Amino acid sequence: MQTWAGGKFTELAGEGPHIDPNVPFADLNALEDAFRPIRWFVNKRLAHYDIRGVVTRPKFGELDKVLNHLTDTFAKYFFLCLAQD
Repeated sequence: MQTWAGGKFTELAGEGPHIDPNVPFADLNALEDAFRPIRWFVNKRLAHYDIRGVVTRPKFGELDKVLNHLTDTFAKYFFLCLAQD
């Protein structure tokens, strides 16, 4: 079990006993990229209602992709912080 956990940590966090700082930065950039298609809609329609209306709405597939990416990222850091799958 210890070997599996150590190998999984290295796979997710990079080489060494600590999380490589480039890994969270890369994950943050990937999340920002994933959210880009729906960010405008969220800001103009959900967070700050714009009376002018919305020209385009995100598709369910785009929202699903963003939520899947968010779920995967959460699971990764949940494992890294608590060493639980």
